[in-house]
Amino acid sequence: MDLEERIHSIQRGDISQFEWIVEEYKNKIFSLAYGYTKDSYLAQDLTQDIFVRLYKNINSFQGQSSFSTWLYRVAKNQCIDWTRRNKKRMENTFLEEGQWDFKDLDIGPEERAIRKEKNQLLYEALESLPEKYRTPLMLFHFQNLSYGEIAEVLDLPSKTVATHLYRGKKLLREKLISKGRGDMLWTALL
Repeated sequence: MDLEERIHSIQRGDISQFEWIVEEYKNKIFSLAYGYTKDSYLAQDLTQDIFVRLYKNINSFQGQSSFSTWLYRVAKNQCIDWTRRNKKRMENTFLEEGQWDFKDLDIGPEERAIRKEKNQLLYEALESLPEKYRTPLMLFHFQNLSYGEIAEVLDLPSKTVATHLYRGKKLLREKLISKGRGDMLWTALL
């Protein structure tokens, strides 16, 4: 059964097909939610809220964009709403070790500490960016969406997304460099 058939089946009330959707997309949606919450428990709750919202609104999906684009739009909007409601709570939250890590699992305590510091620098720099730059950067680098997919998710022209990514990368690089070890961190990340 292809994705379109699954969606039509869900729209007719077949919850078992929705379970497949959750299994297929849960890790990517969790990763997006984690990017906003910076806490795995909160990200799990937010991910669940996103899928509940998705299920309640599945009939509004008309197929005018890809399902994943529509899903990311729902998820992004839910994440932004969550961030607005929890702004004070997030002011002093720090990035957990391992988020946006550099892939090598066989590392010692010294390297782990260095990576944790890099993660914190990245988090602080990303959080300081305006939303219009932060979200496209997260979708591009951490969700691996194309410019076109990001444009659909954010409901922006592709050229605007390209401009926001360019300016966002430039601002992020400047912020990382101003933190001291930015050149090395920038090279390792992007």
